[in-house]
Amino acid sequence: MSANPHANGGLLRRSLDLPGLHDHAVAVARPGAVKAESTRVMGKFLRGVIELNDGSKNFRIVGPDETASNRLQDVFEV
Repeated sequence: MSANPHANGGLLRRSLDLPGLHDHAVAVARPGAVKAESTRVMGKFLRGVIELNDGSKNFRIVGPDETASNRLQDVFEV
């Protein structure tokens, strides 16, 4: 697989457009005041990555059987 230029990237790699981290930050006024699941927040961030890179089709997530159980189901919205 590493001999395949599409698998190892090589010169085919392109930079990803990423959403702002601050847009996905969980505001915490004081310790213990907010309940949030880190993987759900990451799912929303990854949804943004997919949206921003839709035109170039250069970002994929593999593992659909575990995506929802890992709280990443927001990626299925795009």
